[in-house]
Amino acid sequence: MKIALAQVQSFPGRIMQNLKRHEALVEMAAKYQTDLIVFPELSISGYEPRLAKSLASTIDNPVLEGLKELSAYHGIIIAAGLPVLQKEHLYIGMIILSPEKEPILYCKQHLHEDEKPFFAEGQKSVLIHKDEYIIAPAICYESLLEDHVVRATKLGANIYLASVAKSEGGIQKANQHYPQIARKYKIPVLMVNNIGPADDFVGAGNSGVWNDSGELVQQLNNEEGLLIVDLKTMHTEYEKALFSDT
Repeated sequence: MKIALAQVQSFPGRIMQNLKRHEALVEMAAKYQTDLIVFPELSISGYEPRLAKSLASTIDNPVLEGLKELSAYHGIIIAAGLPVLQKEHLYIGMIILSPEKEPILYCKQHLHEDEKPFFAEGQKSVLIHKDEYIIAPAICYESLLEDHVVRATKLGANIYLASVAKSEGGIQKANQHYPQIARKYKIPVLMVNNIGPADDFVGAGNSGVWNDSGELVQQLNNEEGLLIVDLKTMHTEYEKALFSDT
């Protein structure tokens, strides 16, 4: 199985422009016969908690049709971030689109204190199944809480997938935490981060992969592009993304 980490800049509130970038990266990932592509936290809207209510979507929003069609055409699972309104509650959502399946929504279960004035906490864990792999998604802050990975492994997860929006300081903490939990729980950890201005910080990139011994397999700098990892061999490939909208 191959997973593509899509390190990309999202522009605040410019959903259609961000979606075009998502679609371009899905097409790029398909060239590598990727099975799953995952984007940073709130990638479709940009990480902007103060704007999230005005940008909120639903899982059946027609603007997602382009991604759904690409998922079906290429046979690829797409996991992208968007603020989601559900039963009058606003969540930091990860929308998971799979070929020939109904969309799945994972909502961030553990919020940072700065997020609590804007969002509710999700109550349900979600697993992504592909061949022999059981992938547990985590969204940013909760991926730094050991309880979250413990719960994931108890549910049978054998891959831990963190979709984040982190500054340089946040990445420094992640670079200490992820190898520790990978080694302790014998689970590879994959992390994809944003780049560029977001809320009151600048996304630092440095998306990376750690094997189940806690060893760093590969880590990017702060350029936009895809880091693709073969879970069986832990071999990685990288392709820089070039967009015409910047």
